[in-house]
Amino acid sequence: MGIEPLALPYPMRRCGKRTRAGGHCKSWAIQGGMVCRMHGGAAPQVKRAAEERIRELVDPALNRLAKLIDDLSAPVALAAVKDVLDRAGYGAKQRIELTIRQQAEKLAADLGLDVDELIAEAERIVASAK
Repeated sequence: MGIEPLALPYPMRRCGKRTRAGGHCKSWAIQGGMVCRMHGGAAPQVKRAAEERIRELVDPALNRLAKLIDDLSAPVALAAVKDVLDRAGYGAKQRIELTIRQQAEKLAADLGLDVDELIAEAERIVASAK
């Protein structure tokens, strides 16, 4: 089964206004809008309307993606699901491990100290606590 391209009601388009010379404006319209910055796209109410049009596309886009995931092969569907979860903040956790030396180097750099002095001081504190 082939995948149909998603037809967005607000694709990237050129500004719909005319220039003073009478030709069509060659600038791109703002995202979700019909006009460029110079022809009113920078106005707060125009920006709000464009943002609202984009927000209205989220649910239909997610519904379409859900249908595509059902129609795709398992590896492609898995990749699509992972991408959606990553973008939503539910991606796999990444873990960074630092050695004690690396932690000390980072702390020393943050404090503007020599790493060897910092380690020696930490060892003195541990020894005196015993």
